[in-house]
Amino acid sequence: MSDIKLFRLSDGKASEITGETVALERALQNIFEQNLYELLGIRFLASEYDTSSSRRPDTLGLDDDNSPVIIEYKRRKDENIINQGISYLDWLMDNQADFKWLVMDRFGKGVADKINFSAPRLLCVASAFTKFDEKAIKRINISIELIRYRYFTNDSLMLEFLTPTTSKARGGGEGKRSVEGNLSLRKEGAPGGKYGAIAKATPELRGRLDALRDLINSLGEDVREEQVENYIGFKSTKIFAKVQLRPSLGTIILDLRGLKLMDVISIRDIAKETKRGVRVKIGDGEDVNRIKPCIRESYERSIAGHSEAGRANASHGITEKIRTLFDEGRGITDNKEMLERLTREGVQFHLPTVQTQMSRLRRKHGLTRTR
Repeated sequence: MSDIKLFRLSDGKASEITGETVALERALQNIFEQNLYELLGIRFLASEYDTSSSRRPDTLGLDDDNSPVIIEYKRRKDENIINQGISYLDWLMDNQADFKWLVMDRFGKGVADKINFSAPRLLCVASAFTKFDEKAIKRINISIELIRYRYFTNDSLMLEFLTPTTSKARGGGEGKRSVEGNLSLRKEGAPGGKYGAIAKATPELRGRLDALRDLINSLGEDVREEQVENYIGFKSTKIFAKVQLRPSLGTIILDLRGLKLMDVISIRDIAKETKRGVRVKIGDGEDVNRIKPCIRESYERSIAGHSEAGRANASHGITEKIRTLFDEGRGITDNKEMLERLTREGVQFHLPTVQTQMSRLRRKHGLTRTR
């Protein structure tokens, strides 16, 4: 696996910014949970949820498609979190009522009634993965995503998505099932969880679909395509576009998130506004060319947009706590050390809040970063 390097450019000269792991894995988990939607497009549900067994899943969440998400953080290089995560998926499918109550308590009955238990996701986060990890997920018929992180000394967090999120076992079957039943090896040509409507499309419609997929996938290296039973989704950190085929009508339906009808005036004749964005009816190849600017706008908004709700915890209380720790004794003037101290004391924090407050305090006292 190639390493990632980050450089600072100043006056035409490049200097490497050192990358490192977070000293305390709990601190890493805290950073993710406080910024889960901004980082991964996932709504936070619970941390270390009690499954009435000897172990607890690190983080539970719900994505934009209302699919349950389990996130595990790898603490040791030799730790097998994939098997551990699969056991939690099995728990999830056997205890859907418990998960639904958890969602209802946090987001309400309307969201709880829309949970998509046919498409659960397992995300594994670590500073490094072994070749065995990457090979193992290719032979397991479950949707597993590997995410490698690096924490840089300029307070930057890099996430590298090592595996595509194309579903391998989504859709079909009973709502409640055993994940263990999906651990069989994949066979070449097996339909798996791929979008079945493609097989019913005419050559012309498939060609139009391929042109649309090529267009969306070319927007950036972070774009990932995900096929499930009812649609094809495209995401960066979160889904920004969905594609559905209408073989009997010879059309393609494209849903673009985060847009309004006023944003797509040039294609108003084939678009209408929905609750989450704009729906476009693509009737021919010319329509694909017309919607290029609209697709790019949806994509750029998805990677630039940050939930205001995720910033709401920049409260007076955490500001006062940081100021106290900064001033007491010899004082904590380094961001990383402050994060570790807040974590040890069980303080819930929002990473940008800590970074901003620490910068203000250092400027106030005429200090520079200690490392």
